[in-house]
Amino acid sequence: MPKASWLRVVLTAALSAVLTGSGQAGLLDASVNFTWLAPDTNTVFVNFGDRTVSGSVEYTSVTAELQIDITDTQLVISNTSTSGSAHFSTSQFNGFKLTINSGPNILSAVADGLSGFNPVDMWIANGNELFLNYSGVVSGPQSSSVIDVTTVPEPSALVLCGFGIIAICLAKRGVQGGRCLGRTDAPQKST
Repeated sequence: MPKASWLRVVLTAALSAVLTGSGQAGLLDASVNFTWLAPDTNTVFVNFGDRTVSGSVEYTSVTAELQIDITDTQLVISNTSTSGSAHFSTSQFNGFKLTINSGPNILSAVADGLSGFNPVDMWIANGNELFLNYSGVVSGPQSSSVIDVTTVPEPSALVLCGFGIIAICLAKRGVQGGRCLGRTDAPQKST
């Protein structure tokens, strides 16, 4: 295959991957565990078990009022009650721990300012655990706490970026004056 054709194939593959989202880091298809911890981070109040993040709600009927949905880039904790508020009693810690069993590491997590209720504190431990402390928080009926999650790019995404950079560099050098990709032994065009 001529080098110019090879270069087009690499550029086309890189562009296709970018447009379709291949190699993109996110929580979709990750194996996760969701745990309610209270009155501190060492005491498991309820372990809701392992799930694979999909296009549907991962944890329904967590309690009579709460459900948990994990998307590719968000964690959504919803109070589904139409009449009552959910109250998290005050303690050292009363909230949740999301653990990623297999999948990308968490780079950052930020509470969405438009959420109906938010944690009083949150932090990431070991790259794969997100702690959300709702101690003393009251959530109104049919309100949600939305946490935007950014994950570390997977190795495949980094390799894809590397190939894209190499392809762009090669395209920039191109075939000029009979020289193909910097080779000096290529026949020169006569002028």
